[in-house]
Amino acid sequence: MAMQMPAIESRPLREFTCSVPFGADLLVSLKGLVKKLGVNTGTINLIGALRSATLQYYMQDDKRFHTNVFEEPLEIASVIGNIATLKGELVVHC
Repeated sequence: MAMQMPAIESRPLREFTCSVPFGADLLVSLKGLVKKLGVNTGTINLIGALRSATLQYYMQDDKRFHTNVFEEPLEIASVIGNIATLKGELVVHC
């Protein structure tokens, strides 16, 4: 028997296209932009390139984040993320 999954219908109200300045921190720039635009919840889709990157992923068995640092130019083929609030703080998660 399949478990029942709750669902909420959402309808996009606004859509933005932006360009992060060369050399800027991607997450800091995105968080600043969504604050400026008054966005509290949403989704993020992006492509582009980075001069360097720090990637983290959560290992459920270890119950901790692992970090990989890349000090080289990288292409972003696709990123899907979200915008939310956690304990009153705006969170941009990519």
